[in-house]
Amino acid sequence: GKSCETSAAPCVIQGGAMPPPPPPPPTGGADPTCANGIKNGDACCAAACGACGGAGCNTRPGGDVSCCTSTVLNSGKSCDTSAAPCVIQGGAMPPPPPPQNGGSDPLCKNGIMGAGVCCPLSCGECGGFGCNTRPGGAPACCTSGITETKKMCSTNVAPCIM
Repeated sequence: GKSCETSAAPCVIQGGAMPPPPPPPPTGGADPTCANGIKNGDACCAAACGACGGAGCNTRPGGDVSCCTSTVLNSGKSCDTSAAPCVIQGGAMPPPPPPQNGGSDPLCKNGIMGAGVCCPLSCGECGGFGCNTRPGGAPACCTSGITETKKMCSTNVAPCIM
């Protein structure tokens, strides 16, 4: 055929060996973020399972050891040192607080009661030492920070003033 270096298409690419395919994901070693498995909460199931946990997980390729969240979590095998199936350690960010647009919580039933304020559940506790280091920071978890927002729980959800 005619060479593409000297002719327009249709032509033959000379010396055109395709680049090698990328290597497959590692089967051993660490996978701390479950990049090569299927994530469900802190469980990292084997990719071959197709899904992680749920009905019939023990019948999937790999069985309950690789595909059922409870068995994977009970194994205690850390993704920091092992590939799936494994348990994802720490690192996971807590879920963001619910949107603060609408609703009210005058009795702080959906938050954590503090000294005259209501903190979102994501704070873990309301006010006190280290409140500024909790998810949401001072404006959500510190009594003074919440007071500064001037948001009342009668017309807002946490963080708000009781």
